[in-house]
Amino acid sequence: MFSQKWLFLLSNHIKNTINMNNMIQLKSIHIPLTYQKLYNKKNPNLDKLKSSLAKFDKQILLKCALTLLHNADSWSNINDFITHFFSTENEAFAYRVLYRHDEIISELYANSNEVMPEVKVLTKHSCLELLRIIFSVNYTGENISDNASLQLIIFDCLLTINDMTTPTPDCPEDIDEKLKLAYVALLNISSYNDFTNIDTTTNFILQCHKSRLLFNFLDSQDNLKKMKDMYLKEMGCRYWEEYIFVLSKLFILNYQDESPTTRIVLDENHPSFQHDKVILDKFALMSNEIIPFEENVDFISFRNQPLIRLEKNTYWVIDENFLANRLYRSLFFGIKKQNDSIQEKYKIANFFQFFTTNFSEETLFYDVMKHIIGRKSYIHHSGAEMRCMEISGEPDYYIRNGNDIFLFEFKDPLFRKEDKVECNYENVKSSIEEKLVHKKKGKPSAIEQLCNNIELILNDEFQIDLGIHSKKVKIYPILVVGDTTFTNVGTSFILNDYFQNEISNRNIENKNIRPLILVSIDSLILYQFEFENKNLKLRNVLDSYLKFQNMEHPYGKNDIIRNVMHCYFSLDQYLQDKILRKSNTYHLEPLIKSFREKGLT
Repeated sequence: MFSQKWLFLLSNHIKNTINMNNMIQLKSIHIPLTYQKLYNKKNPNLDKLKSSLAKFDKQILLKCALTLLHNADSWSNINDFITHFFSTENEAFAYRVLYRHDEIISELYANSNEVMPEVKVLTKHSCLELLRIIFSVNYTGENISDNASLQLIIFDCLLTINDMTTPTPDCPEDIDEKLKLAYVALLNISSYNDFTNIDTTTNFILQCHKSRLLFNFLDSQDNLKKMKDMYLKEMGCRYWEEYIFVLSKLFILNYQDESPTTRIVLDENHPSFQHDKVILDKFALMSNEIIPFEENVDFISFRNQPLIRLEKNTYWVIDENFLANRLYRSLFFGIKKQNDSIQEKYKIANFFQFFTTNFSEETLFYDVMKHIIGRKSYIHHSGAEMRCMEISGEPDYYIRNGNDIFLFEFKDPLFRKEDKVECNYENVKSSIEEKLVHKKKGKPSAIEQLCNNIELILNDEFQIDLGIHSKKVKIYPILVVGDTTFTNVGTSFILNDYFQNEISNRNIENKNIRPLILVSIDSLILYQFEFENKNLKLRNVLDSYLKFQNMEHPYGKNDIIRNVMHCYFSLDQYLQDKILRKSNTYHLEPLIKSFREKGLT
């Protein structure tokens, strides 16, 4: 959700960008209905919320929160929410809420600058925070089951959560307005974007593909294979294909289920009951667990265990994207955990650096680039190949097609969970600088490394390729990131600002240096076969994206938000919105073949 200060900043930008004669209703953006706004009084603190919930039956609270979570999209409108949530005992209260809601809309209209958002109670974010609070409570054992009272308490919790989760970004007033809007957008959406604005099926395909490549990588070294075997044993799986198969089966069951919540019920008479139960228990939280609130920042516990066992042999899915992410994202942390506990002779020092270099870059990224290049007659070199030539400061991948040069830097840092939720400008800014611009102690990172190689190319000092005509080249600087949070709206603009300043500071003058292009490894994976099959050409895609950023109305004229914000989009968003993929078959075929070979059907 967005703060009112963010909305004010955006509405001014819209007014300055688009000629409007009528009030605009923004259905693609909303602000929260909060406790303070509804009741005109200070919201209760977290301890008071916990105290109110502690008297109720935890099982009932969990089922209520999960039902709300699974219907957050369809019940997001205030009328739909009230219709489905409140019983007849609370009918008078519900009418008062609607009346006050209409008053709030009128107040917003009077101060709207002709830009009106939707006002919502329910989002996935608020429901997950509610679930986080419920798991953190020490219950009294009274187990009150009064439905009308429970509804009022849950409703007040949601309103208070809406206050808690919409902080106002603390951007300095003296920075450039466009840069400020980029930071405000990034700070506002980072806490929830990875589980709300994401296509679940696409995420599932990506996680399956990357998981398969990671398991193959783990099989390539004895010590890694040992860690993999330890992890699979802990998960109750006999081999890695079974790990992916079981999670895939759970995901498909959840995705196809049209009921308000998804429950997986195991049949005790089924031959695989004991085996399936062992696996599901590893992926599930027990309903009686207590998870301290501060230990579940960014819902880390729900991401690690995306099921809840509420009754005997019955498991409820928390979130389908959290479930899909167990395939790859959680797998990495599971292997890291095994590395931490394994015998010293097998242990890998600085595991994260080892993983990002040997798997993320030299396996995952290189595999993608091979598909993108395909059989084209490009001059191309990977970073590993250039290091073998004893060339220092090399790009992570280099491609030249005639006078078109594509310089790739790949980085796989994690966006800190604290930076996602704290909405702190200085922390996020310094984290971006440290991870993607220049490291501490003056070491260059992605932006500076790109600029270093651009200088070498234009000064005819680029040893990797002696066939360059430096006065004729067109250079495309491309930053590929592993964590998609870095491609959220705003980051592309922020990083390009760093890039342009660095180019200017070095007095590099060349109109053929393109703006920085930011893209995630996930987007490249999704489109790699489109490039390989020559449905897409690299230069055409990049040129069309850069043209898109400068268009006035790249979307339909009624799509106000995206028409205003598209200049802050990374290549990810452009590909998702503008370029259709023909098939997912190529990504899943090798995995399906592995399932068949293991008799998994």
